[in-house]
Amino acid sequence: MPNRAPTAKEIERETLSLDAYGMKVSDLLSLYPVRLDASVRKQLILNPLIDAMAEEGWLFAGSGFFSAVFIKGGLALKIGFKVTDTGAMYAAWCRANQGKPGVPLVYSLSKFVGCYVILQRRYDKLETVWLDEEDEHFLRDVADEYGEIKTALNVGGSVFGTRYATVRTAAQIREFFEGIVDWDVHHSNVMMDDSGELIITDPISYGPCSDADDGYSYASNSGYYGYAETSETL
Repeated sequence: MPNRAPTAKEIERETLSLDAYGMKVSDLLSLYPVRLDASVRKQLILNPLIDAMAEEGWLFAGSGFFSAVFIKGGLALKIGFKVTDTGAMYAAWCRANQGKPGVPLVYSLSKFVGCYVILQRRYDKLETVWLDEEDEHFLRDVADEYGEIKTALNVGGSVFGTRYATVRTAAQIREFFEGIVDWDVHHSNVMMDDSGELIITDPISYGPCSDADDGYSYASNSGYYGYAETSETL
């Protein structure tokens, strides 16, 4: 079942707590420095971070190469350890484009020593049955010609084929970031809100994307924002 939407009071409380969370993570980084040549889940900071956030009521939901995500009710907290990563860049774009189809609700974004923290709405994973395993990057051609939408999101028949407004948003995202970052949308970077609408959670990356033959792979196994190995609904 879709998770419950956060209340205005919950959003306000966690927004006011964001500085405290960021400083707590910065303190942990002084004890457990993060290397950017290995994923977060392979580094010493992860377990102390999970424990520290659990004290604040946040449940660990998964980790990506440069970041970790925690959930509390209808909220999600993304902690990124590469402060120049595209996660913060995309969150800033989302804050300036709230209300567009497919754009995540971002409540707050702050940068601290060694990390950035994003507070936003928590979303749900797409049902596995909706995925086309033969074409993981089913949105890669969404915006090759900006505004061209007739063939995009056609995986899964009517489920994706009617999401034209979301496709237009994807085209706008790609046009805005063209020449700066790579377009890297796959099934783990598209999620679903509580009304069944698609949400584009993490469509850009620096460097080689997940289908590259060498370099880092930014694709995930499953989960939130491209984060792997979680049984939770995010």
